[in-house]
Amino acid sequence: MRKFLPGVVVVVAALAGLGGCTGTSEPRLAAHAQPVTTTEQITVDPFTDAGEPDPGLDVVEKGQGNCWQSWVSITTADARRCAPLLKGAEHTSQEVHDPCYLHVRSGPDRAICIQNPTTGEATGFEVVEDTGPAPEETQRHRPWFLELADGRHCVLFPGADDPDSTEEDPTYGCGRNDYLYGMPDTANRVWTIANRHGEAEERTEPGPRLDEVPIRTAWF
Repeated sequence: MRKFLPGVVVVVAALAGLGGCTGTSEPRLAAHAQPVTTTEQITVDPFTDAGEPDPGLDVVEKGQGNCWQSWVSITTADARRCAPLLKGAEHTSQEVHDPCYLHVRSGPDRAICIQNPTTGEATGFEVVEDTGPAPEETQRHRPWFLELADGRHCVLFPGADDPDSTEEDPTYGCGRNDYLYGMPDTANRVWTIANRHGEAEERTEPGPRLDEVPIRTAWF
């Protein structure tokens, strides 16, 4: 397992933005042509040992923000959901970023938010208020971002832990009408996960195409 280097910002709206996201550079696309022999596991850590943003990141500063428990990443106590401080009208909409990673330091704490960890982009906040991580009993080891063997990128749905959800509810979104179900099967060196294509309004119904697809990389 290697430390995370290039990472990116995170807006929950990223789920919709995955409509055509399957890779960004020719070297990565070339890598997709290689067979997957072992699923790579990457632990996201966007800070250096000195507490500065990793130099591999292109961090867009958003000024001050507030943070609370992440709805996407519940693997680490450092994970948060953050938004810039509201300005103007009380009900102005916010750009919410999830997951973000908090670094406690002297002065304002620092948060760096990740959306697609293959792009090298990130969003930074000075944290004005932090209400803390998800309760320890809810934290469990699971990936929030997957790259499949064919290069598709899939983001965990915020409601993947809904106690009312069933096995017919998608857990990851990979783009328009493209969903994953359940959590990765980690029994073998190459992890797999159930994948089904279908219209959004029909995605919770059993369909004719439910395939086990291999996972190239999993980010935690």
